Amino acid sequence: MSTEAFGSVTYSPPTMLQSKASSSKSDILNILENNMDRRTLFYFGKLFLESIKSGDKFQNLKRTITINLMNLNFLPLEPFHSTFHLYEDYRRDYMLTDLIELHFIEFPKFRAMQHNLHDPLHRWLLFMEENLTEEQLEELIQMDPMIKKPRSGWNESRKHFRFNQVAA
Repeated sequence: MSTEAFGSVTYSPPTMLQSKASSSKSDILNILENNMDRRTLFYFGKLFLESIKSGDKFQNLKRTITINLMNLNFLPLEPFHSTFHLYEDYRRDYMLTDLIELHFIEFPKFRAMQHNLHDPLHRWLLFMEENLTEEQLEELIQMDPMIKKPRSGWNESRKHFRFNQVAA
């Protein structure tokens, strides 16, 4: 992933799912599976609306990209990474706007496949894995020096965010 492709990106530490609906991991996964599309649209909508102030010109709306990193299989599609935009129903080659982009990255599907270290997305997803050895990390950094930059912040965030577990 090049920084030119995404422009300026603001990093904020990952947040933990907080739910009082149940103490069972399977129940929490069920809540996510049944509502992830709505949660995504809700938080995407807030970000999109915050990109301009009341009274601003609509031309000032900023492109908003939402990336869902999920430790569950959510979509009934084969690929681990699915991207959604707004297309015309009968002319799939016509995109209404590029201001809206939704990504779903499903880690169980990613973990089950052969990884390609020449693919920048694969390198970054491997970087996020909790069981990554120091040797593997150094290999990823050699291939993609940008990984070195967030390394310390990500390691600190891992103390508060378990990517390989769902909080019960």
